[in-house]
Amino acid sequence: MVRSQFLSSNLYGYINKKGILVIKPQFFFASQFSEGLAAVRTNSGFGYIDKSGRMIVAPRYQFGKQFSEGLAAVRSFSYPWKWGYINDEGTMVIAPKYDDAGSFKNGKAWVVLDGRQGSIDKNGRFVPDKFGYSPNYISPSEHLMADLYLAAMKEAYKIDNGGNGFIAVDTDTLYGLGPAGKQKIMNELKSLSPNVYEYGTIKNDKTKFQFKDGIIVSTINGAVLSATINSYTGETATISAASWFGNLGAAIPIMEASLENGVWKLRVKRVAMV
Repeated sequence: MVRSQFLSSNLYGYINKKGILVIKPQFFFASQFSEGLAAVRTNSGFGYIDKSGRMIVAPRYQFGKQFSEGLAAVRSFSYPWKWGYINDEGTMVIAPKYDDAGSFKNGKAWVVLDGRQGSIDKNGRFVPDKFGYSPNYISPSEHLMADLYLAAMKEAYKIDNGGNGFIAVDTDTLYGLGPAGKQKIMNELKSLSPNVYEYGTIKNDKTKFQFKDGIIVSTINGAVLSATINSYTGETATISAASWFGNLGAAIPIMEASLENGVWKLRVKRVAMV
């Protein structure tokens, strides 16, 4: 039976062709069914349900894609957040070691391994393609996440900042991004200031911060930016960001985000001032 997803009270469920509710709204994200299973997101992460709503694969992944040819690409919660493949029983059959991973078609799946684009078969045998090695490669999903972090930090900076002499980014908060993704953020924040640094490299610099009893109390014409994703589906998210040591101390907006035509649109729910 074909089912479609719908939104109710910010949760997804499923209806059948007649519009009858068959799986109650209970998921933060719900994909279409493929090969009898659908990827859904709960508080614990992504898992897979059958058409009765029974959880077949426990929700223990950061992301999960649709099943194709008996396998689904899933992204691990464990650092460095690599992609692997599970079967319909939830067994990891191709180890999580890929920067990005697509669906199988005709026995092959597109992947990125250590920056090298190529394909694998169902035994995980990798064949690089003509693009070769790219140490600066950022996967499409990582680009989306980096764009979300950027939008949120710019919103926090707009609310309050200590000046544009420099921007320091707390890259440790940028969960889910590799070095190239973090560098993308550093580069694009130069639209706010020509001087952008990783916070960890300058946090003891007395030309950029004022200290009291060894603790930073304010910036000297600058701002420290950070962001934390609370929930994320690739199309919607909740995220908080912070602009530290500005005129008001710190502005921390909590926002809801939705992806519209490839651009993240933010709605500020509330702003905490510290």
